[in-house]
Parts: sequence; structure tokens; C-alpha cells
Amino acid sequence: MDMETRNGIKDYAGTARKIGQEKIIRTLTWVYRWGWSSREIIARVAGDELRYAARLVKKGLLRKVNHPTSRMLPSAYVLTDAGLMVAIDNMAGLLESHNLQIDYPWVANRSRLAWTYFEHGLAVQKAMISLGCHSDTAGHWWAPEREMRGANHRGALPDGMVMTARADDNQITWIEIERSFKNEEQRALQLWDRLQALKAGRFHKIRWVCATNGLALALERALGKPFIPKTWRDELSRIWREPSLGKALEPLRRASSISLLGEME
Repeated sequence: MDMETRNGIKDYAGTARKIGQEKIIRTLTWVYRWGWSSREIIARVAGDELRYAARLVKKGLLRKVNHPTSRMLPSAYVLTDAGLMVAIDNMAGLLESHNLQIDYPWVANRSRLAWTYFEHGLAVQKAMISLGCHSDTAGHWWAPEREMRGANHRGALPDGMVMTARADDNQITWIEIERSFKNEEQRALQLWDRLQALKAGRFHKIRWVCATNGLALALERALGKPFIPKTWRDELSRIWREPSLGKALEPLRRASSISLLGEME
């Protein structure tokens, strides 16, 4: 083997190691920001095969958590202590600039996994991947709900947020995933809270991502109404409406776009 060939192999090995390390960091950062993920999502973030999550388990960076009642449902993957250190190191700039707390309870207490929210959470992650968030996992221009909640936002919170640069300012788009039908009171509360957030300047556009055509139709009809009554939830979680204090839905309707989850995968 001549010198040129040896150097070529050495350069390729060095590049492969760098790419492999970048892939690990990207994946662990994604899991940190969402709290947990699935092997399918992890494979998409890493740009690798479904076994990639298992490889990170073997490296001691991820831990697999099976569903507590059914082996037929997807397993979750959370960070280990070692994986958490890698993710936080990569996230340091974002954590500092956004004053986010270093909060990851799933290392010490895997029972904190909200299994009733699991499928919804995976749908949110898929939607955010379709918007390119996985290519910049430590990016400042997007955020999951848990980071927005940690930033002491008050009132309604979306499932995710993306920000795009404009000539005069940044445009904030809220991402909302619809996977189940809401009754009239629940829909009124949802739309009232988001109308108030829009008027307060917390976002400029809202993208509704529906799991089915039926959900999209129900949302279109709700947004098509001219008026929304003032709606709130009391300390006992009861929903109240006061029509005499309602407002026009037109601003929220203009800010909204509706798409199907299948179109984003």
C-alpha cells in the first residue's frame, strides 16, 4: 500500500469519526430538548437505521424504557447521565441565552414519562422534523413546549414554535397538533386562549397539523365562526363561557393555516 493510499484511508477514518460524533451529539441534543423519543424518530434525526437507538444504548448514552402495560406499544428512549452531559454541553449557548433551566427529570425517575401523551408527543416531533428542526438540534429558532413552559410563558402554549427571519423582525409560528376531537367547550377554550396570545403578540402565525381529514374539517368550521365567547377554566378545571365578553375570530382565522400530519412526514 503506497503512502497516498494510507493517507487517504487515514483522512476517511478521521472524517467518519467526526461525522459519527456529530451524529451522536445531534441525537442526544434532540432527546434532551423533547425529554424522550422513539427509535423511529431517533433514526430520522441521526439519518441512520432503526438500530441506531440501540447502538446508543450500548454506548451508555441512552436508556430504553418499555411501556408499563404493553410490549406492543413503542418504547421510549431517554438520556443516561453520560448522555445528559453531552447534550447539555452542546446546549450551553441556548440554555444561557434563553435563561433556560437545566431540567431533565427522566434520568433519575423514568416513571415521569407521560405515556398518555406519548403518541401525541411523537406526532409533534415528526411535525417539527418536517420543518427542519432536526438539522439544527441546538438551534435558537425553534422550541418544544417544555422549553417555552420553562421560560415562564403565561397563558396558552403551543406544541412547538419556529421562528423565521424577516426584513423588519422575526416571525413566530406556533405549531399545534390535533389528534382527537374536542367538544364545544374545549374548542372554545383552545381558540379563545390562542386569540388572546395572538393579540398579545406572542406569535404571528399558527399552523394546525391534523391527524385526519375529519379533524381538519372540524377545525375549519370552528375557525369559520364569526365570534368566540370569552372562555376560561377555573381552579376546579371547569370551563366557563361568557358570550357577552366575546371577540371576533377573524384575526386568528387570518393567522391560521391547516395541514395534515401525513403531508409532513
